[in-house]
Amino acid sequence: MKKFIVFFILSLYGCGIENIVETEQINAPSGLVAYPKDSKIKIKFYSNNKEEKFSGFNIYISKSSSLRSQPSLTPVKNPINGGLPTISASPSDIDPNIPIITELKFDAENNYIENGITYFLIVKSFSIRGIESLPSNEVSVTPRIENTNGVILYTNEGFNFKNFSKSAPYDFIFTIQNTPVKKAFITGKNESKIISKGFYLNWEEINQADTTGYINQNIPIEINEKYVILFKTSDNHYAKIWIVNLNLESNKPYLKFIWAYQTVPNNTSI
Repeated sequence: MKKFIVFFILSLYGCGIENIVETEQINAPSGLVAYPKDSKIKIKFYSNNKEEKFSGFNIYISKSSSLRSQPSLTPVKNPINGGLPTISASPSDIDPNIPIITELKFDAENNYIENGITYFLIVKSFSIRGIESLPSNEVSVTPRIENTNGVILYTNEGFNFKNFSKSAPYDFIFTIQNTPVKKAFITGKNESKIISKGFYLNWEEINQADTTGYINQNIPIEINEKYVILFKTSDNHYAKIWIVNLNLESNKPYLKFIWAYQTVPNNTSI
């Protein structure tokens, strides 16, 4: 009788039943980072999913934290086919050294992402059997207003973040000093403070404003092209600019920059 039982179990495994009793595992994404944009969220993460049945990633988004403990959380739908996973991918698409990057315009209920609201996100890898990995790290981000068309300031002109214009009262002004060589400066005004983050090829790399280290108003800081400058306004709003172009050689020197402004006081997503 015992020989028969052993033979029966071995026969089941020989027929492929082991595929049912095995626990399918799939690697979790890692290094999730979120970048605030204007009514959008950009995310970047890394994957090591070479599993044969891997089919993409599910993105989870919520207005409250601790997503791992939230019951019945629904993933964001795939923007192309309206299904799941949120991001379709195959093992051949994955290079563990190249990040996965995407932008979100909608949440899981198909509502538009809004400026001034803090969102919390995690990502899970997904298989063709509907199996999900453990979640990535959780991140939070607050979308904000931005202008990437560019603003041009001529010497002694300034910019006002409160009304997004070149009208006074200014949060900063653009000036030039000619001795011993011609240099460009930005100076905080009306109790706005500034800090230079230096040269960046991509201003999105600065996605969180510093909370300390700002220079008081009326003290000029030198600027150059591709510099990122952070601001803390008199009413505790954070903003940033990126120097797109700086022309000091023309008859009318000018500065061109793009900007972002966080509408929520003391919120450092920028």
